[in-house]
Amino acid sequence: MVNCPPRRFFTEKRLGQITAFDLERYKRQRVEAKAPVSANRELAVLKALINRCQDWGRFEGDNPVRRVKFLRESRGRVRYLELEEEARLLATDQARRKLMPPGARPAGAAARRR
Repeated sequence: MVNCPPRRFFTEKRLGQITAFDLERYKRQRVEAKAPVSANRELAVLKALINRCQDWGRFEGDNPVRRVKFLRESRGRVRYLELEEEARLLATDQARRKLMPPGARPAGAAARRR
């Protein structure tokens, strides 16, 4: 079975018994476990699941996930290149520069000039 924290947390509850307060407690637990991005993804899946159940007439009432504020996420992540990746990147860049006509500048250089 796949590691599924929401299933373990809500094991004693049916879908209709889950409240926004339960979801906030779950979110806090995931943050304490150093998994805030996972918490957002899991809440999004639960929200979509409940919406789908509403569409199919299997869930009545308000979707409790709508009352839960998702955690802020950074816009990107820092990733460092492996040595082989760096070598390939530099080789590709040098090859492209050789193909440019004399006096031409890469687009990034023109944008930085402003």
